[in-house]
This record gives sequence, C-alpha cells and structure tokens, in this order.
Amino acid sequence: MRYLRSLRSSDLQFLETVENNPDFMKYGAFHLPFTRAQLSDFIKNSHQNIRKSKQYRYVIEYQEKAVGFLDIFDYESKLNSAFVGIIVIPSHRKMNVAYESLLELETICKRDWGIILLRAQVASDNLPSLKLFKKLNYKKAQNTDTSIFSSTNKALFLFEKALI
Repeated sequence: MRYLRSLRSSDLQFLETVENNPDFMKYGAFHLPFTRAQLSDFIKNSHQNIRKSKQYRYVIEYQEKAVGFLDIFDYESKLNSAFVGIIVIPSHRKMNVAYESLLELETICKRDWGIILLRAQVASDNLPSLKLFKKLNYKKAQNTDTSIFSSTNKALFLFEKALI
C-alpha cells in the first residue's frame, strides 16, 4: 500500500539521506549538503499553508516505509499553478510508485489547494522522469527554451498539465 503524507519529525534521517545524496542533488536547486539542524527546521516549518510558504512537501510511503518525496513549489495563487518535483529511492523505482503518487498528488492539488496547472522541469537526460511525465499526459510546453540549462549543464524541458 502506498500513500502520501506530510513530513514528520521521525522522517529526519530519511530526509537527510535523500537531500544529501550527491546522485539526487544534481536534480535540485541546491547542491550543497544540508545540516541536520537545517533539515530539522525544515520539518518543523513544513506544515505551513502553501498559500503562505509557496511550497509543500509530501512523503511517499510504501508499505509503511518512506520511499520518496513529492514537492509542490513556486505556487502562484493568481494562476492557481505550481511546479512539482518527485524523487523515489532506487529500490522502489519501476514499481509504479512515482506514477501512482503523482496521480494522487494531482487530486490533492486540485481538491485541497485549488491548483489547476502543474508544471515540471525535467533535465533532457533524465529519461525515467521524461517517460513518467509523458505517461501522465504532461505536455511539453510549446515555448520550451532548450537553451535553459540545469546546474549540471543539461537542457531542461518544461512540462505542463491542466488539472481541469
């Protein structure tokens, strides 16, 4: 059984392991390790309303074990839109965990947050994510500027999905 839930203080070790993993850092906005104190503060402040914080993180839980995160960020209330990011630990990939979690997140976004447009930036070499967002009917934005590069110097593609 898989489901999404809010961060808890008991997630600190898992959060630290994922956030400070060099293999995962290349996909995020920050590329330096976080201290335990910074991550603890993040968990303490993680329950703020998305309208105030402009972001929200869900834990992906599978068989009562944290196996990933789903982030909503850069929330725009005027446009009812946000970006989404996902990470699933390698041992739980290719099990439909990411696919099912994103479907659940879409429902939560629309029902609980009033978000009607989700976006995702995906590096051109991140084939599993490209496949995932295409499978979920995210469309490559027509005006995608492939001259935009990630911090790893890979072109980024912008995908969008209307949740109407």
